[in-house]
Amino acid sequence: MKQKTFGLLAVLSLGTSALAIPALAGCSDSTSLSLSGTAGNVCKLSGQTAGGQSDNSSYANGVYSINAFIDPNTAYPKASSGTISLTQAYCNYGTTIEITSEQRGLRNTGTQIAPSDFLTRVDYTVTAVWGTVTLPVLNTATTPDGKVTKDSGAANKGDIVLTIATPSLEAPALAGEFTDTIRIKIGAQI
Repeated sequence: MKQKTFGLLAVLSLGTSALAIPALAGCSDSTSLSLSGTAGNVCKLSGQTAGGQSDNSSYANGVYSINAFIDPNTAYPKASSGTISLTQAYCNYGTTIEITSEQRGLRNTGTQIAPSDFLTRVDYTVTAVWGTVTLPVLNTATTPDGKVTKDSGAANKGDIVLTIATPSLEAPALAGEFTDTIRIKIGAQI
């Protein structure tokens, strides 16, 4: 009896495999799409500034000050120097950087008439580096239009580091405030 059961199971299992449905080949399709975006020209001066090494100068809130502008005994202008960094300046395309002394030197803002042996103007120099770009030295005594420019040649990123220096002079400065404004511009159209 055991043999008959085994034979019946063998027949049943053969019959089931003969009834299996063959697998059909799957159907597929595909497509593709392009992605694009445009990065426009962007130049940014972060506005964040920090004073650095200084000698007889200080920097705070956008104002560079010469601490002891003159010797109190002679009224002769004293030397000074200081470093200022404009952090995170960048242009994402080839651009130009320009530094300008608006008055071409520190000028006395007073109204009194100065005898010829008193100074009403004190010249200074500005050296500047922006990332990998080093600008020519701006010397208010010898730079005719009070401006230096440099083409970056490529996109550029980095701090703009300015070093400002005034010399010691051997003539008295006329009493009053001596001022100038330095402008820094980056961009294609300067």
